[in-house]
Amino acid sequence: MITETLINNYHADIYIGLKDILSDYQYTLLDVERECRKYCDEVGLSIFAETGTLIYRNGWELATIVRILQYDNGTRSNNDLFNSAVNLAKFLMMRLRQYQCVVRSNERAIRLVKTDLIN
Repeated sequence: MITETLINNYHADIYIGLKDILSDYQYTLLDVERECRKYCDEVGLSIFAETGTLIYRNGWELATIVRILQYDNGTRSNNDLFNSAVNLAKFLMMRLRQYQCVVRSNERAIRLVKTDLIN
C-alpha cells in the first residue's frame, strides 16, 4: 500500500563552483556528496546534488547545484529550510575553498562572499 501526503513544496538551491580558489584544484561531485553526507547526517537534511558548468566573464569551471528538499514529514518552515541552505552553503564554501556562492529559494536569494581567502 502506498499513501499520498501533501507536503510543503519549498526548496532552496545552492549554486557553488568546484575550483579551489587557492590551488585551482578541481573538486568533483563525489567530493560534494561526501561533504554533504557529513553535514546532513549531523543536522538531519535531505539534499539532491548535480553537476553543471558555471560560465562567467572570461572563464568557466565545473560547479554543482545542491538542492535542500522538504523530504521528511513536511513540518519544517520555509525560513528554517532557507537558513539550513545558507548554513550548508557556508560549510561547503569552507570545505571546498570557494570564494562565493549563491543560495536561492522560491522566495529569495543571497550571495555569500568569503572575505578571508586564507582559510
